[in-house]
Amino acid sequence: MKILITNHSLRQRGGTQSVVIDLCRLLRKRGHDVMIFSARLGHISELLTDELFPVVSDLSRLPMRPDIIHGQHHMETMAALLALPDVPAICYIHGIVPLQERVAVHPRILRYINLSHNANKRVILEKNIPPERMSALPNFLRLEHFSPPKTAPVKLRSAVFCSRIPPRPWILEHLRRICEERGITFHQELDWVKGNVVDPLPIYDRHDLVFGTGRTALEALARGCAVSTTDGEMLGPLLTPDNVAARREINLSRAIWEEGLAASELAAQIDAYQPAAQTETTAFIRQHADAESAIDQLVALYEATVEEWKKHTPDPVLEAAAASDYLRALIPFVERGQRLERYQSENKHLRSLLSEQTKACQRSEKNLARLRSAWESFRSHGPFHRWFTRKLDRSIRNFLKSKK
Repeated sequence: MKILITNHSLRQRGGTQSVVIDLCRLLRKRGHDVMIFSARLGHISELLTDELFPVVSDLSRLPMRPDIIHGQHHMETMAALLALPDVPAICYIHGIVPLQERVAVHPRILRYINLSHNANKRVILEKNIPPERMSALPNFLRLEHFSPPKTAPVKLRSAVFCSRIPPRPWILEHLRRICEERGITFHQELDWVKGNVVDPLPIYDRHDLVFGTGRTALEALARGCAVSTTDGEMLGPLLTPDNVAARREINLSRAIWEEGLAASELAAQIDAYQPAAQTETTAFIRQHADAESAIDQLVALYEATVEEWKKHTPDPVLEAAAASDYLRALIPFVERGQRLERYQSENKHLRSLLSEQTKACQRSEKNLARLRSAWESFRSHGPFHRWFTRKLDRSIRNFLKSKK
């Protein structure tokens, strides 16, 4: 089968970029031809190109016509649908909050996949999609890359905060204090924020406790680390055998209605850490997050989608209406982007003015220092100079008062 995968960006490593890499490798292993489309290319696209996967930013340059579109992110999915008439698609949804995760609706999108059944309920209500077209497929891993899991330590000695989103300062303050009070060395992985981490395995191997969510939490657990689902906005719980199944239902992240833990609550959970419980939590994740079973499910959905589309008669009017509705829904976001550009331009102008004023003040301070030095030299000579100095001092003070 010839499969086209779309993604918002292939510049730096993130959750969906890791999924794209895994999909490409696993689908090729099963004999499928995989192509990738993204308008934003970079380090990840170079990695895929080095492995001889066709990666394009222009859909007219695809090396072959796909049998199905594996759509991730609405803009790229809709671009592929409009460029490839009569090719069916599935829509794989990876989140709720990011703008790029808005759900695309089109007559040729025959299946929707979300990370959990709970997330599917939101899509069904918001987009009026029939429940039978929804599937749940939680995040998965190539477990061989995270094997064997390391032995859970008796005592946590090193912790790391890993997030692509810069955290609020108080989050880092709480985490640093909680760790220091327990003799745990705390680190923030700055390369993670910059998107410069290609292989996170060495980071997980250096630390016993990882603060992170989503794909990061899944990888760290599979490697054998203790994990707290803390992100840049709130403190999250330590994953244990009692809560890991429920947390996997929300992608090892926070639910949108959650308020987060107090620092004392997270500290108490870290104090209650047990190596045996951590080993059990890792075993659960490794049992339920295996990529092979996930690929089985995906390929079955691809095949069912292609077979169903063969029975359809394309309706250009419906497709044009769907494209029109999609573009209309984007108008407010385009307007917001224009306002943001205007604000950024104004901010740049104000920064330029501030820089000029700062330089002028610095020049004035240097000139004033030279004048003071010359004046002090003048004052040190004889009675006339002292009399003239007092008169001039009085005149200067009066002048400065008048300016105030």
